Amino acid sequence: MILYTRERKSSAVTAFIVAATHSAALYAVRSGFFKSTLVLEDGRDQVTGFCMPGEILGMDGIGQEQHTSNAIALEDSEVCIIPYGRLRKWAMTCRYFGGNFTRS
Repeated sequence: MILYTRERKSSAVTAFIVAATHSAALYAVRSGFFKSTLVLEDGRDQVTGFCMPGEILGMDGIGQEQHTSNAIALEDSEVCIIPYGRLRKWAMTCRYFGGNFTRS
């Protein structure tokens, strides 16, 4: 079963995921690098991590259906989009997950 629907390209220094926006998918980094940030109360950005090819972006949006952090492309990058609906269907057929991929 193919989980991803399409690929998306992002240019360098572009906000790929923006905090407080709706979350409908996970993103597998195919090429390039991203940094994740949180906006602090005083308005400064705090870097919380970096993602490279093979890693997943958007995990922060699973439970509450909106992202809590930003993801910014550090160079021209490409991701595979994995919609939650397809991921949920796959989890139902996978013994490892036992159908336990749900959103609250």
